[in-house]
Amino acid sequence: MRDGYGLSRGADASSPARVRDVADFQNRWAEFRPFAARALRGPVLSPEEADTLAWMIEVMDRIGARDVADAPPRGEEGDCRP
Repeated sequence: MRDGYGLSRGADASSPARVRDVADFQNRWAEFRPFAARALRGPVLSPEEADTLAWMIEVMDRIGARDVADAPPRGEEGDCRP
């Protein structure tokens, strides 16, 4: 599980698991996609969780570096946080 700073619990700041922001996550999507795909194939997800994860994978597969680079700063227009 990741904390609010993009660190895996138990990982330190120099860990390769650290994700700095959404652009870093997108740039490293090829590294993270196999984990998401494995989780999707696993037996522990509810049907709703599996559907959500499948959509997340599909969306991430379509996002490119240009899409993230043009994103407005956090908290401004386009922030989809509740």
